[in-house]
Amino acid sequence: MSYTLTPIDACHYSIKVPMNQEEVAKQKNTFLLEKQKTVEIKGYRKGKVPLSVVDKMYGDQSKMQAVYSSAWRPIEEAVTKEKLRLIGYPKFTEIENVESATEIIATLEVLPKYTIKDFKSYQFQKENPEVSKDEIEKVKDSLIKSRTEVKTKADGATVASGDTAVINFEGTLADGTKPVEMFAEAYSLEVGADRFIPGFEAGVTGMKAGESKVLKLEFPKEYHVEKYAGASVEFKVDVIEIKEKILPIWNEELWKQFGYESEQDFQDKTKERLAAQKQNDNETKLRTAIIDKFLADNEWQVPPTLIEEQKRLLNEDMKKHLRDSRIKETQVLGYLKSMDSEIRAKAEKQVKTALLIENLAELLSLRVTSETLDKHFTTMAEQNKMSVDEIKNYYESVPKYLDNLKFHLLEETVFAEIKKSLKID
Repeated sequence: MSYTLTPIDACHYSIKVPMNQEEVAKQKNTFLLEKQKTVEIKGYRKGKVPLSVVDKMYGDQSKMQAVYSSAWRPIEEAVTKEKLRLIGYPKFTEIENVESATEIIATLEVLPKYTIKDFKSYQFQKENPEVSKDEIEKVKDSLIKSRTEVKTKADGATVASGDTAVINFEGTLADGTKPVEMFAEAYSLEVGADRFIPGFEAGVTGMKAGESKVLKLEFPKEYHVEKYAGASVEFKVDVIEIKEKILPIWNEELWKQFGYESEQDFQDKTKERLAAQKQNDNETKLRTAIIDKFLADNEWQVPPTLIEEQKRLLNEDMKKHLRDSRIKETQVLGYLKSMDSEIRAKAEKQVKTALLIENLAELLSLRVTSETLDKHFTTMAEQNKMSVDEIKNYYESVPKYLDNLKFHLLEETVFAEIKKSLKID
């Protein structure tokens, strides 16, 4: 079968194949006969509508269907012969005069054959996973704060930084208006958190429960609500209650609440956990650096269809997350629109990374074997206290899950292998 194949770019070809009018006519007739079986028209029984009537109704549609159907076989032969990795379906060019046309033109989107530049000279720096005393102390502080008690301060006590002042407040602008968003009752103000405009928390500091005060302030000139930027405002503030945080003492009673036998046990286990966490973080950073270097040195053109599909999947994931957070549909759509370029860039990098892994695996003759899968299933079964068959059935019941697992294992295998060829300090 003759054809003319012309490259457009790395991911697209234009293909011309001859159009056999006789074959198209036969195909059209076949389609009409099939259509005749299901057509229902008043005055005729189902399947008994004259073919000439069916032709008047569906002739043009059947003709174009026949044209594209007749072109598919030579296109398939060309794709096989040229060893093209076709993505999706051919996009046919509109034919101006079907009756006299002698050729059909289509655009093919393909996955190019990529080459990887030599990478044995690549050098990377791996961060030190050593855990400092300050990092262990931060964990201790976090544990202590998690057991904080909040108590009402005694009569006569004043608001201090770190306290929570329960207040009523109302704001009045220079023109006398009192915006509803500047009013609240029994509001818990965490003093020192800097969540209000400058001067508000400072003005509340030193007040006593039962005391009232008027704070004369100004909104910052760069305030995020434009209509209030730089505006003068007076806040009438009433302090209802003052609460202070009481931190517990780090002692045997407290550390045993967190499962530690002694101070040394806490130090040792925390250091071990932080070191493992740092090791994982460093491996992730190293892997990201390696991927970025490969992608920068190998500027591959990627089929747009793959990027758009990955972008669609990312959008769906983000929609679900936002909806689960009870965000309004209009806000969800607005957010996705504002993030469109960032989502597309992420999708493109993910597609390029996946192609990089696959091509590195091919270059290094690596693959995921059934033995590799079985070993992973066994490990997962032990970790989750399940049978191997349960784990296996879970993945094999949904092809997508199994494909994702295979790719994950391939990625792990590829990185373990290429790191042997890289210089990592």
